[in-house]
Amino acid sequence: MESEPPPPPEKNPVTLSISVTNATDGGKKRVDHGEEVAIAIFSRNRLPEAGSFCLTASADFENEPYAKQMPIDLQGTPAGDIADKTNILTVKRQLLDPQKLKPLMWEDIQRVTVPDSSGRYTVRADLRDANGDIVAHATKPVYFQRDPGNAKGRLPFSIEKVDQQKEIWKLNDTLDQLTYSSEYPLYKEMREMQRLRHALQGRQAFIAEISANGLLEWALRPKQENGDDSNFDQLYDERYNSEDGPREKLIAAWRI
Repeated sequence: MESEPPPPPEKNPVTLSISVTNATDGGKKRVDHGEEVAIAIFSRNRLPEAGSFCLTASADFENEPYAKQMPIDLQGTPAGDIADKTNILTVKRQLLDPQKLKPLMWEDIQRVTVPDSSGRYTVRADLRDANGDIVAHATKPVYFQRDPGNAKGRLPFSIEKVDQQKEIWKLNDTLDQLTYSSEYPLYKEMREMQRLRHALQGRQAFIAEISANGLLEWALRPKQENGDDSNFDQLYDERYNSEDGPREKLIAAWRI
């Protein structure tokens, strides 16, 4: 079960990340009919010199972009310092189901009727330099009246056992489901043991191992595919904003 850990990823000098929260009920990851979604876009500039960029941001449940080549100035970061996470855009929308009556309007906030009564939508953002080249990219899902299936503090994907699969584990394209094969030889040979003192044993150790690898894949795949390292930034922020370390949080999430 042990293997050499991969080298730490190289950080892009300029990065984007997106936060999506339910502004009406912060305890939910989904946004229901008549509730407000708060979208915040952040950037880090790890270069020592300040930079000027242009931001383009949109969501696929709206026709108009949130930003179109909007000028963004980022302060530099002195060598050895940690780059500040700068909020460069904040948007609030009240999301409406096309099949339901609109609630009474109590606040001056823009309303959006989403295409379907339930679904998973995406917020996208690009940051371009003076030459028009994309230097940072980020995406984030918005769940409208759809339960994403993961409570706060747990793994960002579900774990499912499948009958046939060549890979020992596989994270799907949308990064929300990790699968493993019940017929995989290593898994079949393991016992059903849960714990021995404080250590996970048997099949629970197998699940813990693929969960850790899947979490690393979840964090790094966007960076590998299009330079978006927002998922890595989420792991970094979660690690240092929590009283528990990453190992404790991951163990707490292994409730299979």
